Amino acid sequence: MHGTVNASRTIIPASHMFTGSGPRSFMREKSSSMYDMTPLESPNNSGIYRTRNWFVDRFFFAETRNDAVTVGRTKAQAETGAGLVFLHRYLYGRVRGVMGDVNIDRDPGQMYLMDQEQRVDCIQFPITSQGVFIPKDLIGYDPDRHPAFVRFADNKTVNALLYRAFDQVIEDMRSHCIVDWRALDQLIASLRYALGTDDRDGDVRRQARDAMADLIREHVERNLDQADLSSTSILKTFGLSRASLFRIFNSDGGVRRYINQRRLFRAVLDIARSEGARGSISQAAERWGFSSNANFNRAVRNQFHVSPSSLVNLPEPDLKYLGAADRVRAFAHQV
Repeated sequence: MHGTVNASRTIIPASHMFTGSGPRSFMREKSSSMYDMTPLESPNNSGIYRTRNWFVDRFFFAETRNDAVTVGRTKAQAETGAGLVFLHRYLYGRVRGVMGDVNIDRDPGQMYLMDQEQRVDCIQFPITSQGVFIPKDLIGYDPDRHPAFVRFADNKTVNALLYRAFDQVIEDMRSHCIVDWRALDQLIASLRYALGTDDRDGDVRRQARDAMADLIREHVERNLDQADLSSTSILKTFGLSRASLFRIFNSDGGVRRYINQRRLFRAVLDIARSEGARGSISQAAERWGFSSNANFNRAVRNQFHVSPSSLVNLPEPDLKYLGAADRVRAFAHQV
């Protein structure tokens, strides 16, 4: 494999899963190969360490909940982790620490990458964390080129991209102990993109672009009712070049056309579900940013070949005899 997981498998089952909880001795036992953890006295401590681990292909996923501890990494532990990086996030709690002279403080809502070959010293407050240990060769990580510790929140677009990709993978692991290889490939492609190691692998670049496109489309969908949603606002939010944004929406006829089509779709849904409420057409047109009823009427006719008024207060259609307006309304009720 080079950079991605074996694409011949659609679903990758966890080859081994472990779930357990126990006292401080259990924490030391389960973490000793990678970390030296010493409990701290705190009124917030539960006295219980909880962990769930999954091995998938060459990846090791971990979800942990533990008390306040000091965390270090001995020379032997650093040698054990020499071939790995740890991509992780905190759902709850915080960490304060150093890696040599580098500040490695961590907080919830951000993705972090850490070279497991480096020595660390941290104070870890009660936390819930999720992460995956990844072989360095899969993402092109080079200790001579890349930082030993990366805060992806320094680039909010990259952080959101990785957060989303990690969500897709970890939820499958937590719920079904499986991973769709495409989701795992997308996570690795996103990480290679974030590290700038995708310059020689066209397939990885494509997957990273696909992941970025999904993220931007989700942003558009969440902000369709915002008057200032445009290519300019998207460029500002995601820090892309105009050429990159154009490539993402080229097959849709451009960013402006895509936004207008999505707003039209939302407006038609509002009307088709309005049950004949007076003024529903004007309200929908105004809500979704159409400058006038005439422009909205024209847009509906061009797209659906019916007038907006044909969509209001229609009876439930007999699916064997669907006219154009019935097709739109039936579709709206299925969404």
